Amino acid sequence: MNVDMNALSQSFELMGKGMLGIFVVIGLIFLLVVLLTKFTSGKKPKEDE
Repeated sequence: MNVDMNALSQSFELMGKGMLGIFVVIGLIFLLVVLLTKFTSGKKPKEDE
């Protein structure tokens, strides 16, 4: 069984970039949700009963 170390190194580099991209996108979505929650959850007017 031969393993091409150059191809293996390139595949790990590509996998690392992909995983980093996924975590960046998850982080951006998280920040967007936090900001939207902060700005849209203002005090609601009390309803008279």
